[in-house]
Amino acid sequence: MNLAKLRGALAEKGITQRELAKKLGLTTKSVNAKLNGRCKISVDEAASMSKILKLKEPSTIFFD
Repeated sequence: MNLAKLRGALAEKGITQRELAKKLGLTTKSVNAKLNGRCKISVDEAASMSKILKLKEPSTIFFD
């Protein structure tokens, strides 16, 4: 998983961790832990993030 690319995609789309957390139904603290590698991102969360960020090639982020 390439967390730097994921954080970059968030910045590129102008989506904050708080906004992402709300869309995923998670706490901001939980999203922060996932984006910093302290907690794993589930397959369902990765799929949701891909849709939220409208990623064309999510495999480059989630399957490094």
